[in-house]
Amino acid sequence: MDLPDRAELCRRFDDAIGRACARDPRLLEHGRDVDARPAVCVIAVDDLASLERMDAAGAAAAMDELGRRLDHLVRSADLLGELGPGVLALAAAALAPAAAGSVVERIHGAVAMPLEVGGHPLSLGVTVGVAFALPGDDAAGIVARAEGDVERIRSRR
Repeated sequence: MDLPDRAELCRRFDDAIGRACARDPRLLEHGRDVDARPAVCVIAVDDLASLERMDAAGAAAAMDELGRRLDHLVRSADLLGELGPGVLALAAAALAPAAAGSVVERIHGAVAMPLEVGGHPLSLGVTVGVAFALPGDDAAGIVARAEGDVERIRSRR
C-alpha cells in the first residue's frame, strides 16, 4: 500500500483544514466550542524492534497490511499516511472530541488480529496519540502534538 509520507500528508491535511475553515471561518477561533474539528491520530507500533528484526520486505509487508486494515476506518475526507518507520497517521478533517475514544478503539480493533508475514503470524500492539487543531495550527503542528501524546501515553506505562 502506497501511503503518503509526512510531508505529503501535512500538505494534503493543510489543504483540508483550509477547506474546512473556508466553510466555517470561525472553526479554529480561540475559545470556540465546536462539535468537530480537524484532528490527527498517530498510530505507533509498540514493538518496533520486532519489525526491525525482519528483512525489509517483511517489515514493508507488515506495515502494508496494517495500512490496509486502517484504511477501512478512513472516511472520504480523511487521510492516512506514513510518518516514519512503524508510525502511521490518520488525519481527520472533522472529528468530535467525544468520538475520539471510539476512533482509538476502532484503530486498536483493526490491529488486534495477528498479521501474517511470510507465512508466520505477527502480533503488533500500537499506541495511539490524538491531537485536535487549535487556533493558528498547521498540519505539522497537530501531527507533532499527536506524536507528543504517544510519548506521554508510553511514559505512563
